[in-house]
Amino acid sequence: MGISSERIDLHHFHHPANKTIFAALFELWSHQKPVDLITLTQSLADKGKLDGVGGPAALAELQFFVPTATNVEAYLDTLCEKRAARQLLELSKEIEEEAKQPKADLPALIERATSGLKRIQSGKASRLPPLDDMSSLLGANLPPTPPELVKGMLHQGSKLIIGGTSKGRKTFSLMDLGISVATGSEWWGCETTKGKACYINFEIQRPFFARRYADICKGKGVIPDSGMFQCWTLRGLVDGIEKMAEDIIKRLLEHDFRLIIFDPIYKALGNRDENKAGDVASMLNELEAIAVKTGAAIAFGAHYSKGNQAGKDSMDRIGGSGVFARDPDAILTMTPHTLEEHFTIDATLRNFAPQAPFVVKWEWPLFHRDEAINPADLKQPKKQEHSSSSGQYQADFSPDEIVEVLLNAGNGRKPSELLRHMKEQSGMSPATFWRLWKKAKATPYLAERQGRFWHVNNLTK
Repeated sequence: MGISSERIDLHHFHHPANKTIFAALFELWSHQKPVDLITLTQSLADKGKLDGVGGPAALAELQFFVPTATNVEAYLDTLCEKRAARQLLELSKEIEEEAKQPKADLPALIERATSGLKRIQSGKASRLPPLDDMSSLLGANLPPTPPELVKGMLHQGSKLIIGGTSKGRKTFSLMDLGISVATGSEWWGCETTKGKACYINFEIQRPFFARRYADICKGKGVIPDSGMFQCWTLRGLVDGIEKMAEDIIKRLLEHDFRLIIFDPIYKALGNRDENKAGDVASMLNELEAIAVKTGAAIAFGAHYSKGNQAGKDSMDRIGGSGVFARDPDAILTMTPHTLEEHFTIDATLRNFAPQAPFVVKWEWPLFHRDEAINPADLKQPKKQEHSSSSGQYQADFSPDEIVEVLLNAGNGRKPSELLRHMKEQSGMSPATFWRLWKKAKATPYLAERQGRFWHVNNLTK
């Protein structure tokens, strides 16, 4: 229903029964109720409108007439074209009747016909929605908001990002989110609305993903019903999200997913550079198109920049381009707490009221909300040895951090670009960089080509 509500309304249907059915389906969807034959039939019966649409038999026939949502775009195109044809016939009749009048105002009539044709042509040829006259969207006409998937945090059709430290168990958190939605159970102390979830797994081998799934289900004490939580393992098959989007959308439209999780997101970059705003924005636009066309919420994780993050604003902790921290509708950051295995969660929300930070505690294989802990007690960096009076802090750096940057940079980097990146993202000094750069170059993971250095995994792309 998500993509349908974006492109069509009651006026696209000619037959009164079809208008009634569409209105009932949209009402069920907007109130987070199941959109299926049984619920639709009961809803129409309760309103006394079931006989007016032909009864249960007519509804059942419609279900078999359109057996899959895979071709929903083509169906919507047909509806738009049929509506345009009806509008053209109506305009022709109006112009014909007025042109027959003895004192017809021909210049005004020609102008009316021209503007009418432009309006019809725009509605038929363009996939962009019409302008909203906001004065007509007040009171009872206020459009319904999409269903809430995670109470107070995430709507269907929106995007959510979880930012955290490297190896900070973001995958466990995302799997927990998917299982929570699939079972309608709480996630990090927040209520969820039960719906189908799909986990698009770019990294973990199927046997290990299955074991994590079993561990999380056991830890939560839930098991999703058949078909409610599905995993699509694409490890080794990722070649940039823009090259896969069409196939992904076709497969996803075969199901009524409420939540789609991409993990890890950097694998969807392809040859893009995660530190370039334009590259990241184009990738996130692809994800947004998937959200619009499927009507599902999109969730993914992103890593923090290197170094301690306690002194930064929560939105500035996520590494790579700042677009990662501006584009999503819900941004959740997981920052290490002073207590071991505790993390402070900061939520930056576009469409919800602000939420106070809270703390989650890691107890294999889940994070649990801990209301008794002060979220402001973030873990601070250690002071430099032998210089406690200076008040300066020293982050622990290694050559691996430089190698990791090149792993996520599909276009390679010059040493000067790497120096600037490490300084901006982690506070690494030039002296430290050049010392570690000598060691990084000596590893078997880097290769040079025309003055730029690449991770060997990227040379074959």
